[in-house]
Amino acid sequence: MFDQLKNIDRELLLTINDLNSPWLDAVMWQLSSSWHTILLLILFAYYFSKKIGKQILLPFVFSVILTFTFTDLSTNIVKHRVKRYRPTHNLQIKNNIHKVNNYEGGKYSFYSAHAANVFGQATLIFLCALWLPLHLRILIFIYPILVVYSRMYLGVHYPSDIVFGAIVGVLTGLAIFQLFKKYIISKKIGNEFF
Repeated sequence: MFDQLKNIDRELLLTINDLNSPWLDAVMWQLSSSWHTILLLILFAYYFSKKIGKQILLPFVFSVILTFTFTDLSTNIVKHRVKRYRPTHNLQIKNNIHKVNNYEGGKYSFYSAHAANVFGQATLIFLCALWLPLHLRILIFIYPILVVYSRMYLGVHYPSDIVFGAIVGVLTGLAIFQLFKKYIISKKIGNEFF
């Protein structure tokens, strides 16, 4: 059964990676970079401080940094313990992978730091932005879905790397939000927004 799941994981990756074109290569390459994630977080922090007040800006930024730190560190620890080779380093399929700009990523892939990071931040923002209607808050998750798709498109992560990374990210975002709400917000502005 494990081998069957592994084969499905591999075939799904190869299918996604095979749906490539020069214009998509450029788009997916950009989606996989970090500058726009940082820009989106800065914009949200600005909007958040305008909506609730400047006294919340530093605690929110601290929560973002804490979320990133935990997801990034946990990913690196697990990657070096599991030692699952990235598709671009897997001798059985590496020659079947379409590479963009000869990018291969690091040696190990399980689980995806990109997935954990962007889903962690999106969850934190989703939970903090309670003044927005639910349908707009759900749209926040379009961005991380595009980012993680780009990681499979580039051939550096299997779908299972993405799924586990996203789960870790969501759970981290939930946990950090609870700390943010309980220990920071209640002390700073009360609980009227949360």
